[in-house]
Amino acid sequence: MPNNSVSTDELHHLFKLNRGILDAEDHSRMLSIEGKWIASIMPLVGTATTPRDSNEFSRFLSEKIRIEADAPPPSASFYVAEICKVVGFAEIIRQFAIDGLTEAQAFFSIIPRLPPEAQMPVMRIFIDEYGCGNLEQMHTQLYRRLLEELKLPTDLNEYLGKINRESYEFVNIFYWLSRRAPTPEYFLGGLAYFESVVPTAFRCYADACARLGIANGKYFTEHIHIDVYHAREAVRAITELGKQRELAWADVVAGACIVSEIAARAFEAAVLSAQKKEASYKEASYVDA
Repeated sequence: MPNNSVSTDELHHLFKLNRGILDAEDHSRMLSIEGKWIASIMPLVGTATTPRDSNEFSRFLSEKIRIEADAPPPSASFYVAEICKVVGFAEIIRQFAIDGLTEAQAFFSIIPRLPPEAQMPVMRIFIDEYGCGNLEQMHTQLYRRLLEELKLPTDLNEYLGKINRESYEFVNIFYWLSRRAPTPEYFLGGLAYFESVVPTAFRCYADACARLGIANGKYFTEHIHIDVYHAREAVRAITELGKQRELAWADVVAGACIVSEIAARAFEAAVLSAQKKEASYKEASYVDA
């Protein structure tokens, strides 16, 4: 269960602080909120066998993703792929809008923490995130078109103060991983996990778009395609870092486990919000009739 020692309002404020220019008071406030929040997350990470090299880590990721995909109870992914109506799907897209509208922006702070050999594969991921310089292929632009089709705002500010605490957690965790985690291995492990799981995790969204007749599903199909390569580049970055110094493999695994927990919580909370939205929509339609 989530530890609610940090409120939704605090996580909202943390998101704004992460994206702002801070004076000393703001910086102290940011560290205070983030410190409490990260402390609440760490016990949820659990323990895992520490790999000895990139091949073992890749096997660890594959097995972790397989177990997560097969885990009971019946997956929320089935609801998205096979059950949700447009109103429910739109609610999930709304919950993740602060991520979609700022995609990869939290990642850039990792670059100065890495040697050039490890920077290169990470930069290749960034280039794809930004559509290789083509605005129309930029992942945020693909998300904007999806929002427009669903008649949702494309202004980031329209979502602030109106989404789940877990949605804030999902974005805030990458600011911590890239900027303030004790080692860059945390970020690289988290990135490798997320890029590896997306081709599986996003399939339900692509299926929902096809089922519901949503035209702008490319945001999901593009990720299903490109993140196969991104996962390899993320692992390559870990390998390259290990060539420069001894790797903290326990931190790589911790980063993967943290992102796994946070992403799962955000998805489950978004699906619950969608189900509530559909129920209230159905009830309102019944009353109006």
